[in-house]
Amino acid sequence: MFDVGRFVRKWDTAVMTQTAALPRDPLELPALTGLRGLAALLVFGFHLHHLVAPMPVFARGFLGVDVFFVLSGFLLAWLAGQTSAVDWRGFYRRRALRILPALYAQMLVLGVLVGAAGLTWIFPWPGWSDYANQFSLAFHVGGTPLQPLVGPWWSIPVELGFYVLFPLLWWGLRRSMLTTILVVLAMVLAYRGWLLLHDGTSPWLSAWLSLLPGRLEQFLFGMVAAVALLNGIGQTPGRRLPIAAVGLLLCAGCWPGRSCRRPR
Repeated sequence: MFDVGRFVRKWDTAVMTQTAALPRDPLELPALTGLRGLAALLVFGFHLHHLVAPMPVFARGFLGVDVFFVLSGFLLAWLAGQTSAVDWRGFYRRRALRILPALYAQMLVLGVLVGAAGLTWIFPWPGWSDYANQFSLAFHVGGTPLQPLVGPWWSIPVELGFYVLFPLLWWGLRRSMLTTILVVLAMVLAYRGWLLLHDGTSPWLSAWLSLLPGRLEQFLFGMVAAVALLNGIGQTPGRRLPIAAVGLLLCAGCWPGRSCRRPR
């Protein structure tokens, strides 16, 4: 009779042996690839749920964006922790080259296809003035906010804003993690509370809540996890479970009073 358990154990041993023999980049974190894939699946399913056909399993797939923000904070802090002196000029150059050329190329192509060629089935053409304003990336700012022509563009200025604040957060975490966490949480809660009190019925509330500092705690918690690992916290088996549990609670992205929806 075929022993499934024995087969699985032998297969697992063979895979682990082969994996251990492969050279590995010390900066490579294979476990995060699975998290990225899960987050991408959630976001993709969320859009299918709203644009194609209802799929209740993906009704809260927008939380994949929260996961991406946490991962962004973790990866940048992890990389920064590999050196004693961060090259901030190189950091900003790499971040800009990673995002802006592809984004602006997409904007130009869409401008040609929709504005010049009239392919309005891609999205309704807003006019050349509104189109030109897209290059400012000032989405969802103000009482009559600029809306991105492509929905996911809203997250780009949020990410860029985090890059601007990253050196300050990195400096704070390296000196007093608890103080930095408390200061950031106070800022986030004060911002959200002010919005809820003054504009709690606005149709733009969920969009404004996603502007910085509204999502800054997600980036911060990713950074905290990276700093903890760099300092050896959580590598003791007895500490992994409680740390993982706290991390899941902090990174869930849905606090009381927060509109757990992505901007439209």
